Amino acid sequence: MAAGSISLEEFRELALKLAEVSAKLNDSWRVTQAPSSPGDVYLEKTSVMLERTPRCFETEAEDPRTEVDDVELEDPEEDPGCMQSPPASASYLTYQFHVVYSHSYAVPVLYFNVFRPDGQRVKLEELWAMVPSEYQARMQEHKWATLTQQEHPLLGCPYFMLHPCHTATLMSQVPNVQDKRYYLIKWLSSVGPVVGLEMLPAYATAFDGGEVT
Repeated sequence: MAAGSISLEEFRELALKLAEVSAKLNDSWRVTQAPSSPGDVYLEKTSVMLERTPRCFETEAEDPRTEVDDVELEDPEEDPGCMQSPPASASYLTYQFHVVYSHSYAVPVLYFNVFRPDGQRVKLEELWAMVPSEYQARMQEHKWATLTQQEHPLLGCPYFMLHPCHTATLMSQVPNVQDKRYYLIKWLSSVGPVVGLEMLPAYATAFDGGEVT
């Protein structure tokens, strides 16, 4: 097997472990059995994030979207910044993330859909514009080879996806990737931010067998 790739059995084991750790961290990743393919499973997670305009990406150094579930609220009397509210025109988007094993590339693939509050799916062109500024140069040069829309291999309906053609090469360059325990965590931490998906730092400690706080 090529460096940076994993087998289907390894993917299953890693997916189950990630879901187990996710439950301990009160995150929402879970393993789902593919309805039409008994041998296949995929990871899924739903997140609600504040929509930001492309202009926000140019003016804010921090990550352009914030996961609502991950925000730690403080007492407004202690933190005056908590008094600031999103503008009235701000809206929240619902992201449905799926991590699916690619038999062709022998790597995981991130599929996802994004919906507005009225249930309307965000368009591909809008997603390209939402990509954080640090990834925009590559996005503008290789749009269709980076973020595109395809039929979900296990569900048979349209989903956006981050193309897996360079995943094995990417993962072969990640330090200590030979220790497959961290494969999914390192991969998601590398590719997820392109579409606003962040992994909690506590995952690394939990996979080491440390205390989950």
